Amino acid sequence: DVLALGASGETHEGSSPFPGTSSNLFGVRNMERFLKTPLPYLGMLGPRKRTQKMFDKMAAENRPISGEDTARISSPIGLDIGATTPEEIALSILAEIRAHFAQRDGSRLKNRIKPINED
Repeated sequence: DVLALGASGETHEGSSPFPGTSSNLFGVRNMERFLKTPLPYLGMLGPRKRTQKMFDKMAAENRPISGEDTARISSPIGLDIGATTPEEIALSILAEIRAHFAQRDGSRLKNRIKPINED
């Protein structure tokens, strides 16, 4: 599992957890933990289908994810840069997280009309 947390395991305003595992049960436990925090951004590694199965399992157990919480979850996490290696996937994930917190869409700078340092 990959968790972007401080050394103490506590979350803070800039924390961006992205639980990802082949174990749906472990993913559910982590997601429930993070949904209890005020973190504005959560990402899920792996295919969209796996995340949907996790949401369905939680709903079937009378623990559905609210629309507000769904809006905080990015699944699958990462920008579409054609990543295939672990390093490229990490880069796509970090780029998406950075774009989210900078309130940008992650598009190409050459297509940007405003100066690159202007909000």
